[in-house]
Amino acid sequence: MPVGWPAHRTITAALLAGPALLGGCVAAAQHRQEMLHQTVTVLNESQIMVMTGDLSLPHRLLGEIRYSEPLSAEAIDTSHIDRRLRSIAIERYQDRVDAITHLTSGPSGDGSIFEVSAQAVEVIGPCAFCRHKEVLRVDEPNPAQREVAAPMLAIGDTWVVRLEGADGASTDGAIKVTGVSGKRVTINWFGHRNLYTADGNLIAGHVGLIEGSFDPDLGTFDFPLWPGKKWSKDWMLKTDQGRIAGTTHGQALGWEKVTVPAGTLDALKVEIEYRTGLSDVKMSCWYAPEVAALAKCDTTDPDFKSQELVSYRPAGAGVSH
Repeated sequence: MPVGWPAHRTITAALLAGPALLGGCVAAAQHRQEMLHQTVTVLNESQIMVMTGDLSLPHRLLGEIRYSEPLSAEAIDTSHIDRRLRSIAIERYQDRVDAITHLTSGPSGDGSIFEVSAQAVEVIGPCAFCRHKEVLRVDEPNPAQREVAAPMLAIGDTWVVRLEGADGASTDGAIKVTGVSGKRVTINWFGHRNLYTADGNLIAGHVGLIEGSFDPDLGTFDFPLWPGKKWSKDWMLKTDQGRIAGTTHGQALGWEKVTVPAGTLDALKVEIEYRTGLSDVKMSCWYAPEVAALAKCDTTDPDFKSQELVSYRPAGAGVSH
């Protein structure tokens, strides 16, 4: 189910307000953009000279290069041969290779295979043509820093979740989106009607064994998420028994593979903490964008050990993941 659902059990004991973290600034935004990309160094391989003869400049032999492939029009193309030789030479010798010499090529005895051999060499001393050592630096997306957008919940989205108590006993229950209106989402959570923000933060409904509402919301998550992001939200839980002031603190750590009954999922690990005057409950969770839910959570709640995703069925689908 949506992101806020684990707190229903853990927040029951919650009671102390902690200081909220301030929002980002221009410098932080710039740093984030830098982290989103990684600089990849690529050798300018097109500048590595390929020749059939020897090199007149002083040089040392790095090693022999050989490859073969089925005979075809492409196999005998000069540009194709040069690309393959350069690629092999760089893979083996990185930026040490300056030229490829003594190139020979031809068909095998039965004519079915095209065979190529050459020598990779390194120039000793000045090298006017060794421009490939002027490396090209390319910015590419950094998969370890990719962002997670807020889930797009729809009526009919259904999750089956397994809760494990401190005594080791487990219970499976269904969580289903029953209504979406503007920035509010109604969820049937184990038979209870709960109200959430559009991105899954609990606003009102059942909190453990009691019923109440949060002002403004529980703040379990602050989308978009990325490794290293931290957030905090002060809230007030209002119930018929009274009011409880608290603070939620969260931090996204990094991407991991997590295996649950629903399958092996690519998930962003997050640490969530609910603080009140009388308790401090911590959770380690794994949010999987593929299922728009927390795939797994472990908690320090004395009455509640863990939870994991058993299955997921998006709105309109007939088969669970």
